[in-house]
Amino acid sequence: MFTSQFPYGMGETFLETEISFLSEVFDEVQIFATAVNTFEARFVPENVRFSVFSEELSRIEKLVALTAIFSKDYQEEKRRSKQAYGLKWTRKRRNTALVSLARARKITKMLGDFCGNNLNEQVVLYSYWCNDSAIGLGLFCRSHPSVEAVTRVHGWDLYFEATPFNYLPFRALIAEHLSLFPISSKGESYIKDRWKVDPVRIEIARLGTKNVQKIGGRSERNVLVSCSNLIPLKRVSLIAKALIFLKDIQLDWYHFGDGVERQVIENILKEIPSDHIQVHLMGRKKNVEILNWYSQNNPDLFVNVSTTEGIPVSIMEAMSFGIPVFATDVGGTSEIVNNENGQLLQVDISAKELSERIRAFFLSPNDFREAVSVKAFETWKSEYNAEANYTKFAQALIRMGK
Repeated sequence: MFTSQFPYGMGETFLETEISFLSEVFDEVQIFATAVNTFEARFVPENVRFSVFSEELSRIEKLVALTAIFSKDYQEEKRRSKQAYGLKWTRKRRNTALVSLARARKITKMLGDFCGNNLNEQVVLYSYWCNDSAIGLGLFCRSHPSVEAVTRVHGWDLYFEATPFNYLPFRALIAEHLSLFPISSKGESYIKDRWKVDPVRIEIARLGTKNVQKIGGRSERNVLVSCSNLIPLKRVSLIAKALIFLKDIQLDWYHFGDGVERQVIENILKEIPSDHIQVHLMGRKKNVEILNWYSQNNPDLFVNVSTTEGIPVSIMEAMSFGIPVFATDVGGTSEIVNNENGQLLQVDISAKELSERIRAFFLSPNDFREAVSVKAFETWKSEYNAEANYTKFAQALIRMGK
């Protein structure tokens, strides 16, 4: 299994749930974390092994990567990008393809060394992200056609529009050799329509979260919550700007997460009237701490205003506590958020309009808010329950390994 950081550090918290289901059905799970920035590891089940394998390229490896410009894989990708995707083959797209191919080849070589003579056993290769690791698995499976490999497909690793250069490399190679598990129906459609591929196998495999029982009662103040990294595409600054316009309701806003835009947000907060709006930047917390906080504080509304998403696990977690959700209509978000369990927001919503939506919700009658809360929980229970979704996914992997 290839991850970015998990189980190191505090990222990819959603894998803390999935790994327990995988460990129950496989004799052994070996994780390779490819982008680790700390070596502090979280708890994993006893039969889960993990190690670091950096896919980053040294200076020499980057120079060698340039020679791939003459390879069949590179030339086919260049042709496909022009003809199938209608993209101009720019220097930046060329460099993206060359670097991805070099990283993928590193992974392929490592797999050959690691697997050795074990390829006759029941082995499944799994890339959690449809990134350079997935390309590496594709190259490996091309040379070892009896090996089964899969990749999940989320948001940033799915939509060309979510990338700096409107391009994701070697999608056809991945689709030819790996089974694809998009996390949303929109993802499945996008793979077929934009990637221009006919995957060997494609199946929706929704993510999920576990339910934690509520402990706290209703707060006397209105409680708004959000949870994401403080980075531009998450647009947490838009939530902060919206609060400036809220002048007639009492409100506490709690945000979980940290990142490069913290100072920007703190500057905006200076304009918020502090007499009736209290802001709590909670920083980066362990997933269990966030869930415990939800359980004990029973927030009224969750907001996500990202410019791109797959289907956010943070929204699933909120709904598992019956928290209504306001979220921008991007990626697969419309498959979980609707006007019965919250509200879908236009991606270009202004701060003032967002404030009006928030204000209207908190001034609505209690029976309306309770009904929306019930719908939020029902959505989680029927579609995003980890027990059902991860059991189904793990069994699909087991069948492939036989």
